[in-house]
Amino acid sequence: MLRINRLIISITLFLTMSLANAQQASMLSQNMFSFPFINPAYAAINESIFATAFARQQWMGLNDSEGNHIAPVTYLVAVNVPSALLKGGLGLSVSEDKLGFFKDVVVNLQYAYKIELSQGILGIGGQLSVINRNINFGKFIAIDGNDPVISGIGDNISSLIADVGLGAFYKASNKYYLGLSMINLLETKGASFSETGSGQPVLDRTAYLTGGYEFEIPNKPEYRIIPSILIKSNFSSTQISISSLLQYNNKFWGGVTYNMQTADAFAILLGMQNKNFRIGYAYDLPLSSINPLGSHEIMVSYSFDIDVDKRRDVYRNTRFL
Repeated sequence: MLRINRLIISITLFLTMSLANAQQASMLSQNMFSFPFINPAYAAINESIFATAFARQQWMGLNDSEGNHIAPVTYLVAVNVPSALLKGGLGLSVSEDKLGFFKDVVVNLQYAYKIELSQGILGIGGQLSVINRNINFGKFIAIDGNDPVISGIGDNISSLIADVGLGAFYKASNKYYLGLSMINLLETKGASFSETGSGQPVLDRTAYLTGGYEFEIPNKPEYRIIPSILIKSNFSSTQISISSLLQYNNKFWGGVTYNMQTADAFAILLGMQNKNFRIGYAYDLPLSSINPLGSHEIMVSYSFDIDVDKRRDVYRNTRFL
C-alpha cells in the first residue's frame, strides 16, 4: 500500500511540474466521459466491455473564401475489454480529427494493469499510438502565386508516425476519481513534406490531469452534483476545463462546461442513461464572432458482459464425428 501511495504521489508531482509550461489545445465539452481516449489506464477500471463514441462539429458554418468547410470536426470510437487472465484490461481507440486542410487519424492500442484497493481500483497502463497525419496542400492559396514552398509540395502529403503514452487512473467506489496521463511521450517526428525539407510534422507531448467528485444532496438522495476538472497541456500553454453535472435518479443529467482559456467555450450538457446505454449532447454557446452558430457534440456509450477468459470445453460424440 505504501508503494502504491508513493507511485501516485510521484506521478502527480511529475505531471503537475510539467504543466507549468503548456500549449492550448481543444477538448471535448463532455470531457467527463472521454477517459478511454486520453488515459490508457482507464482500460482497467470497468468490469464490463465498454464502448464509447463521440462526434463533434465545432464552429458550424465556418468556411473559407473558396467555400471549403474549415471548422474542426472530430470523430472518436473506443472499446475497453476487462481481462482477468491479463490482470487488467485492454483498450482500442480510433479517432479522426480534421481542422481546415489538416487531418489526423489515430489508432491507440492500450493495456492497463488493475490493482484493487480497499476503497477503489487503481489502473496503471500504457499505449502504442499510430498516427497518420495528412495535409492537403492543394487547397492552400498562396499570397504569392509563385511561392516556392507551396508550389514545390504535392497536393496530399501524409506521414505515418508512432508514439507511446502512459497513465494512471484511480476510481473510488463511485464517489471520486483521479486520472493522470501523458501521450506522445517521444514527440516523434514524421517525414519531411518534400525532398527539399520544406516541413516536418511533430507530435506534441501532451499531459492530462483530471478529477471529479460525486456529492449527494442532503434529504434528496435521488439528486447528485458531480463537479469535475480537466487540465490539458503540451508544455507551451495550459487549457483548463471546469464542468458540473446535476444528475437525477441516476438516469438523467444536465450541466455546464466552461473552458478558462477561451471566450468561446461555454457549453450546455444534457444526457440520459437507460440500463447499460448512455447518450449525451453538448451545445457550445456562440460567444464570439468566429462561432456564429455554435458547436455540437454527441456522445453514446454502451456496456455489456462477455466472459472472454472462460475456457470452453468441447465434447464430441462419436456418433457425429
